[in-house]
Amino acid sequence: MGIYKRKIFGIGTGPGDPELLTLKAIRHLRESELIFAPTSRGKHLALDTALAYVKDKKILLLSFPMGEVAEEDYRAAAAAIEKACDQLRMTDPQKLPKAAVLTLGDPLIYSTFAHLLPYFQEDSEIEIVSGIPAFLSAAAAAQIPLCQGSHGLLVQDRWPLNEASEDNLVLLKSSRFQQSDLEEMQSKGYRMTRVSRASLPEQKITRDFAQLETKEDYLSLLILEKRGDESGELKP
Repeated sequence: MGIYKRKIFGIGTGPGDPELLTLKAIRHLRESELIFAPTSRGKHLALDTALAYVKDKKILLLSFPMGEVAEEDYRAAAAAIEKACDQLRMTDPQKLPKAAVLTLGDPLIYSTFAHLLPYFQEDSEIEIVSGIPAFLSAAAAAQIPLCQGSHGLLVQDRWPLNEASEDNLVLLKSSRFQQSDLEEMQSKGYRMTRVSRASLPEQKITRDFAQLETKEDYLSLLILEKRGDESGELKP
């Protein structure tokens, strides 16, 4: 008999549309006995996205507070996942438990799972199943090429930049930005598009700077295209 290892899948559920789950994600959801999903203030969009494939599974919610989550919260969540796997194996010593940990978007892009990853023990075998990030779905909806010619892409969740960038930008969680931030972005010559709730029925695309609101939905992002000069005039 081989060495016992828990099998833990970090599964990206994509931006929210169940049709954007990958076939590989669906297969591992069906094969896993335990399903873990993050929740905050009663909301768990990653679980909602995958619900059709996990209805007959044991679902355990991992509660994380809104705002800054402490290192100890992630450590405790990883330990809880491993403990649940061990308890399942006690009911059948011949079984190697499989657990799926859901996360919106992709597990390695500003995700809960990326924070959990360092705290799993060596006797846990980790496999990451990529998902479609919200910014790719948003760019598709807005029909904006993200990387083209000499322009690369910078993805982050904060403003201002440490230094000037000639690349296109994706700024996640854009509801945190102030009006002064938006005005500075415009002054640097970026063409700005905000996409809220990408891929969901209530998706909203705003291209007019005058209509951009600072108190937008938490599930919103900004796409900044480097198309202008220092005066803010847009180039064709």
